[in-house]
Amino acid sequence: MGDRQADLLYTVACGIREPAHFSGLVEEVRTQFGLRVEDASARSALSNDRRFCWAGFGRYALYRHGPLPGPRTLVDTVRLTLLLAGRPLGVEALDLWLRRKGYQYNVGSLRNAVRRDAYVRCRPDGRLVVRLPWTKAVELLRTDCEVRTAADYLWMLRAVVGHDIAGFFAQSELASGGTLQQLTRLDWGTSADANLQMSFGQPCANRGTGDNPKYPDPPLTGRTQRRHR
Repeated sequence: MGDRQADLLYTVACGIREPAHFSGLVEEVRTQFGLRVEDASARSALSNDRRFCWAGFGRYALYRHGPLPGPRTLVDTVRLTLLLAGRPLGVEALDLWLRRKGYQYNVGSLRNAVRRDAYVRCRPDGRLVVRLPWTKAVELLRTDCEVRTAADYLWMLRAVVGHDIAGFFAQSELASGGTLQQLTRLDWGTSADANLQMSFGQPCANRGTGDNPKYPDPPLTGRTQRRHR
């Protein structure tokens, strides 16, 4: 029944346009399929099934709707965002990006997550970088697939999301008439400086090249692989 509940919630999530609270997804399952799903069961299914992306305050969506795949806490979301950005970000820029992707949280919680996390460092200029062991970086995807496969997917995701972040801030800078950089500390520096700051171990040979689909499918977990055979 657990897998069936997750599949029904996934079917409902395919029809939304932005992250939704789990209670709304449960209500849609009842409306569309005439089935009652307990809130506790729904929260467990959404949290454990990696097809769903956490968006803060009990809200979930799919990757196509904005949130990043894998993280289930604000701390892990910050880590993965900084990792995929490929360049340092100020707190204000990080907050702007996360809200643009549909996340909801308290700003105080974001600042605490940044300040207390042992892997996130604040540079003298106020911009943030993340330094993660390679194995820890792969764990952010919450997948039980083979580590090398997860590593390949992480690099592919980094190419896609990093390009998306750069494009978003470039457009925002133009729209703001040049004032956004001062407000959000978007002086990113050079790519060489970014690569030095964002180093987190040796990548595998087959890295993402940027030629991947905009919304690549996450690597399947063992349970999902068995279900799709």
